[in-house]
Amino acid sequence: MVGSGFGMAVMPELSLNGAPATIEITDLGPDRPTRSVGYVTTPELARTVAVRALIRELRALAVSDSRKSE
Repeated sequence: MVGSGFGMAVMPELSLNGAPATIEITDLGPDRPTRSVGYVTTPELARTVAVRALIRELRALAVSDSRKSE
């Protein structure tokens, strides 16, 4: 409906990559809605290099996001 000009939608920014020129995109500003990402793992899985790296990156993002809000 949005593409046909009959509606509007609030969408994540990454979903708008490649949107046609007929779609008008308006940034909602710094107080826009946000989505938090959490994670849960078991001690067995936390021993793998890939899971430890993912957790490290998620923690780094959480720290940088909390600093932005200060």
